[in-house]
Amino acid sequence: MKITITLLLITVFPALASPAFYMSVEEVLGLSECIFLVEIGMILDIPMSYMNQTQYTFHVLEVIMGADSLDDTYLTSYVANLGWFYTSQNGEEMLQPPLLRGSGYETTVEEGDTVIVFSSSQVDDSHQLNLFRIEPADSLESLQELLSLEK
Repeated sequence: MKITITLLLITVFPALASPAFYMSVEEVLGLSECIFLVEIGMILDIPMSYMNQTQYTFHVLEVIMGADSLDDTYLTSYVANLGWFYTSQNGEEMLQPPLLRGSGYETTVEEGDTVIVFSSSQVDDSHQLNLFRIEPADSLESLQELLSLEK
């Protein structure tokens, strides 16, 4: 069903089918204030004209970097810019692909999944974080190796 909807959207909205350029984990480590292993709670997709926003709630299972021990539920959202069309200097309509800090995994997670969350904000009393990347939990060991090289 999800594949059918995706193919339909690509046919109807070609900007959604634009190639995206994803930053590597190494590139986003320097942008990360906090990294957590979490269990995803609620997921809410909010489509917009030039971007998609996905809101998540999650429960922290382990702090990997940047915060004290946490044992609460947090609200966060991920925003992905979509490709857009522009007119070049010679009058051609061109497609501008987005540059994404995410991994592409942000749109495939489901409620109950255990994943790694990268946040560009510190934890505060608001229980809201600025999420900019989700990685599968099975990449935890390689992430910890990268973090040990950073020190």
